[in-house]
Amino acid sequence: MAHAYGLDVKDASVMAAFCDYDRDGWLDVFIVTNILDAMDHPKGQRNYLFHNNRNGTFTNVTERAGIAGEGQGHSATWWDFDNDGWPDLYVGSDFAPPDKLYRNNRDGTFTDVLNEVVPHTPYSSMGADLGDVNNDGLIDFLITEHGRNHAREGPARHGRFARRTQENVRNPQIAPQYERSALLLNTGTGHCLEAAFLTGLAATDWTWSPRFEDLDNDGRLDLFVTNGMYREATNIDLLSRQMSAETPAARRRVMRDSPVMVESHLAYRNLGNLAFENVSADWGLNQKGVSFGSAFGDLDGDGNLDLVYSNYQKASPFSAMTVTRPPRDRRPARDRLQPFRGRRHHPDRKCLGRPGAPTRPGARSSLEQRADPALRVGRRHAHPPSGCNVAQRADAVFHQSGR
Repeated sequence: MAHAYGLDVKDASVMAAFCDYDRDGWLDVFIVTNILDAMDHPKGQRNYLFHNNRNGTFTNVTERAGIAGEGQGHSATWWDFDNDGWPDLYVGSDFAPPDKLYRNNRDGTFTDVLNEVVPHTPYSSMGADLGDVNNDGLIDFLITEHGRNHAREGPARHGRFARRTQENVRNPQIAPQYERSALLLNTGTGHCLEAAFLTGLAATDWTWSPRFEDLDNDGRLDLFVTNGMYREATNIDLLSRQMSAETPAARRRVMRDSPVMVESHLAYRNLGNLAFENVSADWGLNQKGVSFGSAFGDLDGDGNLDLVYSNYQKASPFSAMTVTRPPRDRRPARDRLQPFRGRRHHPDRKCLGRPGAPTRPGARSSLEQRADPALRVGRRHAHPPSGCNVAQRADAVFHQSGR
């Protein structure tokens, strides 16, 4: 079917982000790529923008739209950073190629305005998400780094990679790249402040999938991140062993035979006033593994958020989790995510997620759905097909117990 749609891209494709960028009522799609051939294109591949022709086909408008340059993309997020009602696009790129922030020119074209808008970016951008983290009515943006929680690392962990920066001393107008995550606070002026250190979110390990959601139902967006890597590719000892190998095939074997880099997933509670605390263990979200993707959604229609995330090279291809609800008088003071177990009736489920449904102050669903449908692109609220067992659709599923 991809060929029939005009979307049969043969490249180092990473992900697709759908959005009606020209506001004609039809979803268009942006495709992110990474490295395909390091010899021919060491900086990566070009990304793709396809316009919906309204007849079941798409047209490649990449060059016409002003999407330029090569990159090693890990994420693309439609984000109306300048609050003009037209979806803009942030593209996160790994290693040296800089990120892109494409402003929507409202005429089918885009202009990269990253250096004019953000103070700095990560050096190795990974996953991204957006939400109103300080409840000021403006949508903020988090782009995560390559995984550098230095408090838990030894000196050999990253060696010479430990303090990489990219600064243009001849042109200070170019946004520097620092080896830490960036939390871009929307000021409503077309320019952002950066607050990752202030909030305690600058280093969350090798983070692939950050997700802002109100996990404790207090009206503030909390943060969950999945971590891990297929191998510890930046470990200086591993790199030294690779360099000592005599052939390219031997170097690949050194990497393949090294252990999987397992890390704990993390959860941070939003305390307000741009302060977050690590509550991973408290909320039962500190499982260890390698997870490249995650999604939140109300799987059983009871009004509580449930969580799905992937697992890399687990002994079992998926995990079936069950829910345990403690007696009401013994439930914890705040909600805790627990393994998911099927569907329960919720008396108010008919109004959940509908425009105009009751929401708490700062609630994400009301704010983002009304601001711009594009802001929901990339988030897969997992509603399994009718008749499917949830455990067959996901690797790990957690259910949020109510009070």
